[in-house]
Amino acid sequence: MKTFTINESNFHIPKESHAFLTKYMERIQNYISKHHLESELYQDILDGIEEKLQEVIDQNGKISQKDCINIVNALGEPEDIFENEESIPPSQTTPLPEKPQQKKKYSFWIKAIIFIFWTFVLV
Repeated sequence: MKTFTINESNFHIPKESHAFLTKYMERIQNYISKHHLESELYQDILDGIEEKLQEVIDQNGKISQKDCINIVNALGEPEDIFENEESIPPSQTTPLPEKPQQKKKYSFWIKAIIFIFWTFVLV
C-alpha cells in the first residue's frame, strides 16, 4: 500500500494503482497544457477523482486496483474528457502549478569549497 494524496486528502492504495493514477493525472495535465485549455479544468478532474476515491472508501472500506481502474474508465482519457472544450490562446491561460524543483546535490560541495577558501586562503 502507498499513500496517494489529492487535494490534501490521503488515500491508501496499492503501489501499482498509485503509479497508474499518477500517470493518468500527468496525461491530463499534459493534455491541458498542450491544448491551451483552462487550468481550472485540471482542478475539476482532481476533485472528481477525490470524490470517487472517497465513495469507494465509504462503500468498501479500502481501495483496490480494480477500483482505481474503474475510476479512470469512468472519467475517460483526456481526449474524451476535453473533446468539447475549446482551446484558448496561450496568453490567456493560467499556467498549471509546476512541480517543485529538486535542490541540486552539488550545492553542498560549492559551499564547502567557499568555506575552505575563506578559511585557509584569507587567514
